[in-house]
Amino acid sequence: MNYAVGKDWSEMFDIVVCMAGKPGFFKSKEPLTKFHELDGEKEVCTVEQLQENKIYSRGNHKDFTTFLQKQTNQDNPKVLYFGDSIKSDLYPSVVFGDWHVAAVLEEMESEGMVTCKDKDSVEDGPRPKKARLASHGIEIEKSKEEILLSNQWGSFFVHHNTAARNGLINNTLDKDYVHEMKTGRREMNTFWGDLLEKYSTIAIPRIDFITELPLDYTFEPFSASKGGFFPGSPKSLHL
Repeated sequence: MNYAVGKDWSEMFDIVVCMAGKPGFFKSKEPLTKFHELDGEKEVCTVEQLQENKIYSRGNHKDFTTFLQKQTNQDNPKVLYFGDSIKSDLYPSVVFGDWHVAAVLEEMESEGMVTCKDKDSVEDGPRPKKARLASHGIEIEKSKEEILLSNQWGSFFVHHNTAARNGLINNTLDKDYVHEMKTGRREMNTFWGDLLEKYSTIAIPRIDFITELPLDYTFEPFSASKGGFFPGSPKSLHL
């Protein structure tokens, strides 16, 4: 952090917890792992209560929730957790921590994204015309694509059933095809895509895609429609 952000990086946070040992951090059975106060990289002592402007290691969800309740004066404080591991971050945070999760998913950028933005509405008499959607593509460099993408395993998000590309399976209209026609986006049908929808609120490729957004920006969460991905949904879902 000293190298990436600067020596004063800890001043950007109210509290810092490192080496938390997820997913064990979220376990509820005794004995719970205690928080350890850090001095530099050395663990100094265990603590019973967390304090602001301190750096800790290890710990547990129960004591951390107590700290958040005290700081926010809320019985059930809301938490948005950013993580890049489905096993260690997404699943335990949602199931055991009851947190909202923003999945940091590099596969979004490596596979390419399709973004839609409202064009400026045009005045036409007393009413402005409804704004139209303009599609834009976000692609990675070809040299990186050869390394990051797999011809053997295919997309992280969708498995394309070649028999259903015309919308028919055994002369029956395919449900994924119907979904695509209604929403303009294919439904995720891979194992990882299913976990992503179940255990995350939104998904972004990198943190810097949202750092300049206003604090009151509203994200559309994962649902049966087209939400979840920001700034755009994976290109593989639009093919």
